[in-house]
Amino acid sequence: MVKVDNENPNLHWEFVNVDGRIVLDLGCGRWEHIEHRDPNWPTTPEYWINKGATLSIGIDSDINEINWFSNQFKDDDRYKFDCVFIGSVTEMSNLISTYKPNCMKCDIEGGESTLFDLDDDIFCKIDEYYIETHGDELYNRCIEKLTRNNYVIHSLIDLVHTHGFCKVVFARKK
Repeated sequence: MVKVDNENPNLHWEFVNVDGRIVLDLGCGRWEHIEHRDPNWPTTPEYWINKGATLSIGIDSDINEINWFSNQFKDDDRYKFDCVFIGSVTEMSNLISTYKPNCMKCDIEGGESTLFDLDDDIFCKIDEYYIETHGDELYNRCIEKLTRNNYVIHSLIDLVHTHGFCKVVFARKK
């Protein structure tokens, strides 16, 4: 397991393969509140495009963040943004069926539990997952869901600045 001590997308999400793909970025909000955040770090929507994604779909529950992103990238059709609070399996399922992404980044502060509650047939519509888990219970549920559905867990990150609370799981279909 790789140890990372900050939220820099270049380290935090380094084990992705988004070239030529559509990324559904759940929890795309910026992290200005994080101590020692370098203003030169890209936002996660920018990170996906910089890594070769054809479309970055940013979802966040904070309308101020969505408005900021929508204004910032209004003339660039490689970006879409939507304000959604993901509080149910139905909302998670609707995002997958609406946007039809190849890859999903999920960092929604514990709300990733709704992802693990999806029916397996809907969950398996995604080729690759990049999931930040919040706590051991969600980490274990994540590993179980991915393994049961024949995903290969190819990389793990321990976010040491969270004192073992958060881990990032990178998985792809076999």
